[in-house]
Amino acid sequence: MRNIRMQVQYIGTSYCGWQRQKNSISVQQLLEEALKQITGETIVIHGAGRTDAGVHALDQRAAFLTASKIPVEKFAYAMNSMLPPDIRVQYTEESPSGWHPRFTPHKKTYRYMIETARVVSPFWQPYVWHYFGELDFEKLRESAKLILGEHNFQGFCASGSSVKNHQRHVTKSSWFQEDTRLIYEIEGNGFLYHMVRLLVGVFMEIALMRKSPEDLQMILQKPSLLRAEWLAPAQGLCLYKIVYEDSSTILDNLPKVV
Repeated sequence: MRNIRMQVQYIGTSYCGWQRQKNSISVQQLLEEALKQITGETIVIHGAGRTDAGVHALDQRAAFLTASKIPVEKFAYAMNSMLPPDIRVQYTEESPSGWHPRFTPHKKTYRYMIETARVVSPFWQPYVWHYFGELDFEKLRESAKLILGEHNFQGFCASGSSVKNHQRHVTKSSWFQEDTRLIYEIEGNGFLYHMVRLLVGVFMEIALMRKSPEDLQMILQKPSLLRAEWLAPAQGLCLYKIVYEDSSTILDNLPKVV
């Protein structure tokens, strides 16, 4: 069996998320259906992360096993011819048999965008949380630094998660501005269910003077007692970048499929 890995980009607006669901359309489902038509095989695609409903991905990584003899570079072209235009496979390549997009060590970067203009451009609307009002940007920047390092993020994990280990290591957490947009960037070795959106919610409460930085620290210190409550809208979140420790799995220098 060949192990094929790929980079996938998608606009998450129309989908229930990455993972297959019984009564909704997911990105994984459409990719697998395309492969079924191409190879005649029933294939399961494994992704590096399970983005939620409405969340976008600029750099999702995935892999699948196949007995097909199709040249590896042809998979991307063939799949894209069958996929809707808001999902695109950027490239495909052969990978070692033991390589797995989720379990091979890597770091993920997410970005969250908030639009502060009075009127949102229709070109940005699907990708931002529109919040027009007074915000203390310096408080956003300072509060973001508080989560750097390793912490128990149970208080920033939505109910319904089956994860037992809530320890995560955050290597980057910062806000910056582009025109009227406020952008939050976070990098780490893993993320919990709704973790980034709950963090953004608390940062916003601090910027609006509804909470203090000390409140955020208390959620980190007493995660079994205190929880973040304001869940930022899904459409502002994007899986921005994934980098694997094994340099052979960094696919960014391969030619893109047009």
